[in-house]
Amino acid sequence: MSVFINRERELKALEKRLKSQKAEFLILYGRRRVGKSTLIDEFISKHKGIKLCAREESKKLQLRKFKDELAEFFNDEILKKMEFNDWDAFLEYLNKKAKRRIIIAIDEFPYLVKEDK
Repeated sequence: MSVFINRERELKALEKRLKSQKAEFLILYGRRRVGKSTLIDEFISKHKGIKLCAREESKKLQLRKFKDELAEFFNDEILKKMEFNDWDAFLEYLNKKAKRRIIIAIDEFPYLVKEDK
């Protein structure tokens, strides 16, 4: 069992952003192994959201993996049978599917940029 301690300030900052009435784009950055992913996991466990983990894979494989995870998250049988051709299609899907404020966290984002600048 992992212990989650001493992140109250960061969680409060995320809570404040979640309550905002506008779209928010947040970047969490810092040295490796300091708990950024754990912070996101803890936040998402309290709110509706999904964490998508990027890997050093091709754009096509990343899009397929993200599509599968979104189809499961939204319980979307149609999406399970489809593919995203590009990141614009991925973002358009999210824009149309999210009826209310939702957390979409992309962990290890630099891997996506590395593969598809």
